Amino acid sequence: MSECCTSSRPAQAHPGKYACPVNGKPYTSVSSTTILHHLNQPWNWDKKQQGYYFCEDPDCEVVYFAQDDSVIYKSALRTKVGIKDKSNHALLCYCVTVLLCYCVTVLLCYCVTVLLCYCVTVLV
Repeated sequence: MSECCTSSRPAQAHPGKYACPVNGKPYTSVSSTTILHHLNQPWNWDKKQQGYYFCEDPDCEVVYFAQDDSVIYKSALRTKVGIKDKSNHALLCYCVTVLLCYCVTVLLCYCVTVLLCYCVTVLV
């Protein structure tokens, strides 16, 4: 078999969970590609070979953080994070661009049951 598609370096394993440097709670890993999609100025981000994580705490200003304890705050993102933003224009689901105000309208209407997103469950 050709070795053109294999790497000579072993893949680095990063912990699946890591503690947020601000609130100290452990959170799940996220890809660096996800972070790049949401950064206001991705060309200024100094991406390193390490694990990155998403802080789900609505009261914490940190959205993403890394194993070296570097943080990315809400203010550095071009998108509003639904769990971190109380406005109706916060994204509830990034994969299909579902806004919170749209979901509330659909849920209150009762005319159609729609599964809007596989990744987020919202109870009103």
